[in-house]
Amino acid sequence: MADPYPERHLASSGVVVARVYLYLISATFLAVGMTALLSPQHLAAFFDLQAQTERGVAELRSLYGGLFLSLGALTLYALRKPKVAQDLLGVVGVLMGSVAAARIASMAVDREITFTLPAAGAEALVSLACWTLVRAPNQASAGGSGGSPGANIV
Repeated sequence: MADPYPERHLASSGVVVARVYLYLISATFLAVGMTALLSPQHLAAFFDLQAQTERGVAELRSLYGGLFLSLGALTLYALRKPKVAQDLLGVVGVLMGSVAAARIASMAVDREITFTLPAAGAEALVSLACWTLVRAPNQASAGGSGGSPGANIV
């Protein structure tokens, strides 16, 4: 017998892809944050930055370390806690969408695309994955029993 709700399979596979991607991104955020805290010169070299003073090193540690550790922890926590998932993933989605938009504006001004285009694409995908999960229909509602958007995203 054919499934009377074939759209739920497409929606659920998109949710699975978004979740897997966000787990990978969480690990990446945490790794970048730890690298910034423990070895800011390695991070500076990767991003073609120069921290020539203690103040510059402190900025790398605080901004890259603190921000990326926070993003990784928030995303990971949201993926594991259904009660806060919509709010936290919404915040991460807005933040990463804003970063992607700023990179795109930077590309238009600076004409540097070698690093900026792939980075903007990855950041936009993080935002899209977050919003996919925030907007995911409750699996129970696919069968008609109601529920709120995003209730079963984890």
